[in-house]
Amino acid sequence: MLSAFALGAFYFFTPWKETFVTAEAQSLSYNFANVYALSTVLFPPYWLPVVGSGVVAYFFYDWARPAQSHFRNVYAVACDLLSCFFLAWWIAMLVDIDWPYPSFTGKMYDESHNDPHHWESALDRYVWSVLIERIKTPLIAVWIALLSMPGRSLTSRVLEWRPLAEVLGPTSYGCFLFHQVVCQYYWWITRSPAAQPGEISLAGMYEVYPEAFERPYPPTAFNYTSIKRDYTWWNFPKSYFWFSPLPLPVAWFEFFYVVILTTLFSMACNAWVNPIITSWYLKAGDLLARVFFKDAAETDEPLTAEQLVRRAIKELVGDDSYFDGNSDLGSAGIASVGLPIFVGGY
Repeated sequence: MLSAFALGAFYFFTPWKETFVTAEAQSLSYNFANVYALSTVLFPPYWLPVVGSGVVAYFFYDWARPAQSHFRNVYAVACDLLSCFFLAWWIAMLVDIDWPYPSFTGKMYDESHNDPHHWESALDRYVWSVLIERIKTPLIAVWIALLSMPGRSLTSRVLEWRPLAEVLGPTSYGCFLFHQVVCQYYWWITRSPAAQPGEISLAGMYEVYPEAFERPYPPTAFNYTSIKRDYTWWNFPKSYFWFSPLPLPVAWFEFFYVVILTTLFSMACNAWVNPIITSWYLKAGDLLARVFFKDAAETDEPLTAEQLVRRAIKELVGDDSYFDGNSDLGSAGIASVGLPIFVGGY
């Protein structure tokens, strides 16, 4: 709550407004609200309550052992109720573009995403989004802890479905990392069918999203029809297209195309790129350890298979106490992103 209150103080400062005057854009007095918002969102101590919520949830789970508790059914119901709450929250955001923003944060659009963008309210709404999520953090931490009960709640049974847990689950971090790049190239390729090699057409972009050109940039002499060098388009300021706060300007059904392409790209990276890079990284670390920490270098004594696995688990997760001869890698703390690192590096 203290972190949320610190964010809430933002709304007592003079509102930030968009400007094309260089002196105003560079002045601290004109940008104080902007600087305060950025500092409060990114300053590490303000994230301590978020980290602390996860730590408390872990110790709660370790103490209560909800999966073995006599109240395990109650915990399962609580997990499903939280799932319904979060689902209802996001449905409300989908249905109403002004949910959960109060009137003093302004409007992002007049009616829909196709209307002109209100830049002066974007910062107010962004800070409010972060504030609300920090208030929800304890609930999210408890929800994650309750989801750890295998097969108890309806939510956990759905998420344990093998296609989700074993096929799509490991791609989640890659989707987070690569979605913007995939979106960008998808938009370029599909919106420039007549472009020649080494050329990116902007005619389609102007038709779909003319707001991007409602600025004094680029110069009026700029040719909107096409760009002869691939990255010339990045030479002038512009509205964001593929990152917050603007959506990618495509048809609704293309959302599924982009999701599928991003997921497949993440799968390919997990299968062929991650093992190679992590293997090189771990070998380089081992070499540096041998050079600079000779006393801690490994002995030449052969290790058993179990000792090798234990050592690898300890290097990855810091603790091998949960592992025994009958354990699987998931119970040892290696899943999703950690699995290709374990396999590729060892």
